[in-house]
Amino acid sequence: MNERLKKLRNLIDERACAGAFLTGEENIRYFIGFKGEGYLVATPGRCVYITDSRYTIDAQKALRGTETELIIYETDPLGTAAEQMKDAGGDEWLCEGATAYSLIGKMQDKLPGARFTALDRELDEIRAVKEPEEVACIVRAQRIAERALTEVMNDMKKGVTERFVRARLEYYMQQFGSDHTAFETIIAAGANGASPHARTTDRELRDGDFVVMDFGASVEGYCSDMTRTLAIGGVDTDREKMYNTVLEAQLLGIAAVRPGAIGRDVDAAARERIARDGVGEAFSHSLGHGVGLFIHELPVLSKRAEAPLRPGNVVTVEPGVYFEGRDGIRIEDMCLVTEDGHTNLTAAPKNLIIL
Repeated sequence: MNERLKKLRNLIDERACAGAFLTGEENIRYFIGFKGEGYLVATPGRCVYITDSRYTIDAQKALRGTETELIIYETDPLGTAAEQMKDAGGDEWLCEGATAYSLIGKMQDKLPGARFTALDRELDEIRAVKEPEEVACIVRAQRIAERALTEVMNDMKKGVTERFVRARLEYYMQQFGSDHTAFETIIAAGANGASPHARTTDRELRDGDFVVMDFGASVEGYCSDMTRTLAIGGVDTDREKMYNTVLEAQLLGIAAVRPGAIGRDVDAAARERIARDGVGEAFSHSLGHGVGLFIHELPVLSKRAEAPLRPGNVVTVEPGVYFEGRDGIRIEDMCLVTEDGHTNLTAAPKNLIIL
């Protein structure tokens, strides 16, 4: 039996529901191993994936030999799903919280009496503990990103634009095997780096700039996530000292990653180091987040995170400081929580690199 699908069925049993009706492509991919536009109907006894003829060949290939039945609808996907749900022996169904109200309304028109309960955290909790094959995909994506970084550093010099660097970096990731970027790449030079989620612009790189580079690759749907801050032409002593403060904070945060550690305590391990230098207010975001099929997953490392880390979690550790009108510094690795500690999945160097 598909062990991931078994987790969904356990959730159905716990809620005493007829089954689950899922529409999210990433969640469907997690449970049946295929991503496309379609619907998943899972009950204690059946699993049916409903999609259109565009996906026939790929879906047949992916689902061959599994317990998931494939149905190619002709004109009415919701009606086809409703037909599969009618004989499930109940009116209570689980769905994702992100499923549009209009879609649920249409399903209730086609399946009178059906009631839907939204899941969000429950599915997130299931996906949060990664299996070895999931970790392997994340590591492959990370190695692609690191290789791309090594290449793009040869292109980074005074006078080229942020947009040029982003284009080259994304080209290298694609060349080395990334399915697509894991999220919108951030290349932020100088004062643009003072925004944690800066938008890449046509600003040229200048001598003395810090350049914040936040990017990730994707392999079989799994994301990687890393940030490095490089310098163009050198930086003054005070700013080099600040870089080292962020690096020390990151190392302390990584050292705190272990099974049972509470998210807020891991966050505090890094945050307190930055605060000791009198710039605690410049660290304006959470320390980290889970990574998987979504770029932001559970668990969370933040001031308010109460949940303990579990073996199999993959989390980022990414402290940063941001100074409006001047620059920003962020350093980010991904760590796998193991039975007795952690493994850093990021191999790229973290010493200050001056180009």
